[in-house]
Amino acid sequence: MVAGLARVSRDPPPYFLVKGDSMVFGLNQVGLQRAGFTEEQRYVIRRAYKILYRKGYRLHHALRRIEESFPASPHARHLVEFVRRSERGICPHHRRGTPRS
Repeated sequence: MVAGLARVSRDPPPYFLVKGDSMVFGLNQVGLQRAGFTEEQRYVIRRAYKILYRKGYRLHHALRRIEESFPASPHARHLVEFVRRSERGICPHHRRGTPRS
């Protein structure tokens, strides 16, 4: 989900919220619920988000960690494949102190 008036210069990963200047602000919880994702599926996506953006791993290590942690999840696999196929790179995570839009 990309917020209105957001400038997006990189690829926004699936399942996440993007605001401001291509910054990921978290999961699109409402969208996932409306799309019929189960609590377990949302948990896997939430954990994958934390591995990708909050644990401090380099990108290739984070992707490998997601694959190892959730080998049976089609949603985790979709996220990993999306990131690997991205030619422009993915949107970075919002950090404290970064101006919000």
